[in-house]
Amino acid sequence: PDPADPTADLFDRYPVAQTFRSKSDNQKFTVVVNHLKSKTCSGATGAELDLGQGCWNAKRTRQATALLDFVNTLTANAGDPDVLLIGDYNAYGEEDPIDVFKTAGMVDTLKTVPAASRYTYVFDGQTGYLDQAIGSASLASYVKEIILWHINADEPTVIDYDNNYNPSGYYAANAYRSSDHDPVWVRLNVSDEPILLSPLVDQTATQAIAFTYAAGANFYDADVPQFDSLTFTASGKPAWLSIDPATRTFSGTPATSEEPRAR
Repeated sequence: PDPADPTADLFDRYPVAQTFRSKSDNQKFTVVVNHLKSKTCSGATGAELDLGQGCWNAKRTRQATALLDFVNTLTANAGDPDVLLIGDYNAYGEEDPIDVFKTAGMVDTLKTVPAASRYTYVFDGQTGYLDQAIGSASLASYVKEIILWHINADEPTVIDYDNNYNPSGYYAANAYRSSDHDPVWVRLNVSDEPILLSPLVDQTATQAIAFTYAAGANFYDADVPQFDSLTFTASGKPAWLSIDPATRTFSGTPATSEEPRAR
């Protein structure tokens, strides 16, 4: 860390950022991976003691504020406002560090997950989500689906990967209890992604299906040329439709299976 940076000693684990650019249309988005200060109370004193949100809540809030400043720098450098913050924030969705991002206009995308399934961690028999996927307002509209893969939090600690807390020999090298947190999958519908048309139908090589939309229907975003209707054919399977914004054309290709894929 830079000694001149006032946040040099703030982060126990520094955020890692990467900006991605689409080859087809140069659209960009930035992903920032974070791991904020743990809720454990080792070394905590004064305002960092557990006042209802676990120990070190004040530090996590300062980390969130510094992270927001970092995000502003990243988006300015990238020349694009689309950013997604992921990782273990050690803060639940309604706690102070997450409110820092919400106050700045960012979106807690996990709110789209039904409440009964909205957890990534179990502590003392209580569930919640410490693992976040926070998007800028511009990126949130591209979020197609959030999946919380419950392979760890629901499993007993006796099969945990970490033998410091359970008898050895019970862990198996598979997905289950490979961590104490559940993974969060974020599916984005970016501009060069294929669109899965609905309804799915079986077609023969000679059948054509026409899909008609209201004028101005939005397939991707406001930058993509709009069409009133389109027709395509596919052979024997549901068809994927791709758009080429440069040539204002659509193309349909058979899917590899009958199973719908979320996009």
